[in-house]
Amino acid sequence: MLQDEFELNKKQNRTTPTPVRMLGSRAHLQKVQIKTGTSVTKAEHSWGQYGRGYLMRDGVGKNNEKGLGFDVHRDDVDLGKEMSEWQQAQDRKYYHLVVSPEFSQKLDLPQYTRDLMAQAEKDLGQRLEWKAIAHYNTKTPHVHVIVRGRDEDGKELRLSTNYLQYGMVDRARELATQQMGYRLAAQEIQRRERTIDQEKLTEVDRSILLRAGQTRRVDLSQERPQNVAEETRLNQEQRRLAYLSQRGLAREVAPRQWEIHQYLKHLTI
Repeated sequence: MLQDEFELNKKQNRTTPTPVRMLGSRAHLQKVQIKTGTSVTKAEHSWGQYGRGYLMRDGVGKNNEKGLGFDVHRDDVDLGKEMSEWQQAQDRKYYHLVVSPEFSQKLDLPQYTRDLMAQAEKDLGQRLEWKAIAHYNTKTPHVHVIVRGRDEDGKELRLSTNYLQYGMVDRARELATQQMGYRLAAQEIQRRERTIDQEKLTEVDRSILLRAGQTRRVDLSQERPQNVAEETRLNQEQRRLAYLSQRGLAREVAPRQWEIHQYLKHLTI
């Protein structure tokens, strides 16, 4: 079991936890992105200013309210004050995590974050001092988690990059799936819809490339969808092909037939 692997790592004094390995297919787990970074000590009071001026700024809370932080027990954390105190205590750094579940609107983000950080403490075998705030001012609400750069013994905290990039992401996906269930076909279609006019290689593009094969030609004229989901996917591909044609990456050679640019799979539009 995964938890047993982490326990074995701790007994052997290994500082890098084994990456989470999912049993079976992970394709239908909820999707979560975690961006990670480390900030080192800069100008005096800069941490507090960042906490108040950016993380807690007006408009990031629900209904465009001023943002308010939270931690394990509290829902009224002043991130500016807490981060300022860390800097005044001569902390050298802090970790900054941005946690973005794909369907975050359906989650209680503070409780979800508490569950995620509690699991991270179990995996890493140490207590983490952290503060967080949920931002609702973007299309996808997300959470900024600030982890203090000291451990419970007062020493500099060193978190495994491997865990932050892989293990924690898998834990986040597991938790989101536990709370929302597996990703449904309707959610998958909704996610694809958001990529129709994105300026990068998308999942819809990959479906188009699969259709095109070595000939680089896509013929949708003979397609006869058997259900609403298939019809929706086909319509998405057709609209994406129209968009690619506008950008010079596809060419309609006949009604509902396209020739694909040979470098499409290598391009960021």
